[in-house]
Amino acid sequence: MAIEIKIFELPMCCSSGMCGPTVDERLVDFNTLIDRLKNEGYLINRYMLTNDRDKFISEPKVMSLIKDEQMEALPLVMVDGKIIKKGDYPTYDEIIAAVKA
Repeated sequence: MAIEIKIFELPMCCSSGMCGPTVDERLVDFNTLIDRLKNEGYLINRYMLTNDRDKFISEPKVMSLIKDEQMEALPLVMVDGKIIKKGDYPTYDEIIAAVKA
């Protein structure tokens, strides 16, 4: 069974980081990381608040953090149901450490 990584993100025009007047290097780097994880066999699901409201609502831990911290909690990343990072995207090493924990 593949390890599932869920990413809950702020509303944005696109998740690539390549839209808008400037390139968002943080998103470009994170997309590269996601491609690497997919190639290693991890199941990656990305949810954007504007498009996937039901996915946010179906995760009580996510909703609790949004209630307490509002949009400051996003992006939020879960590995197999455990929140590993909030308010920023994790590094590859942070994700792998969470997988091995």
